[in-house]
Amino acid sequence: STLDRSSAASDVYKRQKQWGTKMIDIHSHILYGVDDGAKTIDDSIKLIDEMVKSGVTKFILTPHRRKNMFEESSEKIEEHFNILKEAVKNRYEDVELYLRKRNILYRRCS
Repeated sequence: STLDRSSAASDVYKRQKQWGTKMIDIHSHILYGVDDGAKTIDDSIKLIDEMVKSGVTKFILTPHRRKNMFEESSEKIEEHFNILKEAVKNRYEDVELYLRKRNILYRRCS
């Protein structure tokens, strides 16, 4: 028989709540409107919904910050984060969002 994805995902979420098992996404581009990830808040919510169904309860949002490519202001990133965080809080009681707030410079070693 064909596996019903939504029911399977729902079962994962129920087990996760029952057993206290949690997963953390430590790198995502689900913050809308700031880089090449989610474009709208609805896109962000849909991505979070799917990940929650898979058992993820904590998200570390890591938007790109790159000169001449992704140069959204810190204020806009913070604003979108706060809006999304509030929307998620109203939707899920046990899902937490965190925002990586500093830029990390990676240097090629040769």
